[in-house]
Amino acid sequence: MRKNIKIFISYSWKDKKIVNKVDDYFKSLAITIIRDERTVKYKESIKEYMKRIRTTDYVLMIISDSFLKSSNCMYEVIEFIKDVNYNDRILPILLDDTKIYDPIESIEYSKYWDREYDRFYGKIKGLPVTSVESYIIELKHLQNIRDSIGPFIHSIKDMKIVLYNEVKKTGYREVLNHIGFNDEVSKVNLINWNSDNIACLKTWIHLKVLDQHNEVFSEAGIIRMYQLKFWNQSASAELRSTAAKTICSQLDNMFRLFDKAVYETGSNNSNAIEAMLQVMTNEENTILDLAMKVDDNYKFRGESN
Repeated sequence: MRKNIKIFISYSWKDKKIVNKVDDYFKSLAITIIRDERTVKYKESIKEYMKRIRTTDYVLMIISDSFLKSSNCMYEVIEFIKDVNYNDRILPILLDDTKIYDPIESIEYSKYWDREYDRFYGKIKGLPVTSVESYIIELKHLQNIRDSIGPFIHSIKDMKIVLYNEVKKTGYREVLNHIGFNDEVSKVNLINWNSDNIACLKTWIHLKVLDQHNEVFSEAGIIRMYQLKFWNQSASAELRSTAAKTICSQLDNMFRLFDKAVYETGSNNSNAIEAMLQVMTNEENTILDLAMKVDDNYKFRGESN
């Protein structure tokens, strides 16, 4: 993969919860994600930001029903498809509510924007000429959407694209392969986080029991320490360390008493808790990092030698 690869993420704010998960995953692989809420500063032009869609290496489009009915999302689409090579740079991920494959249902998007254009035009046609001028740009934008939505949907339908609920299970492998992702450390991490690794499974479930997160296993490995419930950003480092040490002691008890784990040769109670604590007090470390330390210090029943 090329160094400093940049991906613009285009999405509807109604899908923000899903997009947060996608965003976190790609950031965990050291891929730069250009996203509005991080990039656009107070009073900066949103339209100018959206034009950056043409300057990044790839565009990750989280396409949903709300995406195809969003004026801002469609503005980004119109800017993007101005490039003759946009098909090479688009990384579409489809959400379940998107209705593009049935011809009857997909035409509803064209009809939606036709109605939006007529509704806006109806609002401004009775205004004085001096007042209408400022609305002409918006009217042209709606016209561009109305004219572009059909061809855009057709181009998406013609691609082999991935569904979010399927691609997340593979660690977005199809998307990463397309951009030439070959970071060996991150690949090893993707392989290590799996339910066959007992340390990963136990770390995930016990942190969930301790109410530190509420994520499904497949997406829990990339959760960072600052995203766990114990992490209080406004607290001092000393207080966070105390809270983390409490969790480490609880995990140690759960591993030994519930899971009947024993310490690995050369490890003991103090070493195991200290190893976990070192991970948990660094905000950028992940649950996977913690599970690797657990694996180093505990031997679980059913593990091979």
